Amino acid sequence: MFLIEPDGPTQQLDFNFQGTNVTTIVTDSSTVKKQLDSLNENKSMGPDELHPKLLKETLDILSEPLAEKKTFERDNIPDKWREANITAIFKNKGDRYDTTNYRPVSLTCIPGKLCEKQSEKL
Repeated sequence: MFLIEPDGPTQQLDFNFQGTNVTTIVTDSSTVKKQLDSLNENKSMGPDELHPKLLKETLDILSEPLAEKKTFERDNIPDKWREANITAIFKNKGDRYDTTNYRPVSLTCIPGKLCEKQSEKL
């Protein structure tokens, strides 16, 4: 089923996000391997264009470098891992011309999510 979008102008959505610094990451390759193995292969890839299926199939090779503390130091994190594809999703209620009836959804890179998961455990 497709949604029919109304004709006419729409308001510009403004998303303001501030990044957080990850200072210390302590992990091991087996933890990263488990996280990569549990990836849903049917999900979309992030701005880095690394598909979850590729990451899952190469987990034996990638788990060791992704587990290294140096990988997640601020100066070593690739710029693409800090990016997100953001889109507005209609909440299925109210006027489609009112921006408050939309919610932002961001699609981030999987290695960046791994970094975030590791920092939450600290």
